[in-house]
Amino acid sequence: MKGRRIHLYGVDAPDLDQTCQWPDRAIPCGNLSRLALMDLTTGGEVACRPRAKDADGNLIAICFAGGFDIGKNMVHTGWALTDRRVSRPYIETEQKSRNAKRGMWKGSFVRPSDWRQGNREPVK
Repeated sequence: MKGRRIHLYGVDAPDLDQTCQWPDRAIPCGNLSRLALMDLTTGGEVACRPRAKDADGNLIAICFAGGFDIGKNMVHTGWALTDRRVSRPYIETEQKSRNAKRGMWKGSFVRPSDWRQGNREPVK
């Protein structure tokens, strides 16, 4: 946002180079997550409520586009997970997304936090 990196509070999205396995092929879920985020924010005004800063000094915030919670929308579409280490408000939304097999839930994937730690064992 305005050249500043902001992490969405309460969600964990796949890294850009992360892939997921759909029933018939591997997909670039990190890139698709980024595109979903761009779709939610392009052309609209984004407003953020700061919550904290990460170790690199990046802002962690709850952000809204067009009055809608961007993090919740990312979880709803299946392109981000609830970060249960810090927040629980999107757990019900995540369960609905999982049940509907949206986004990453259409197949199997490694939780983004595990991927960053080098664990490549997929969620089933």
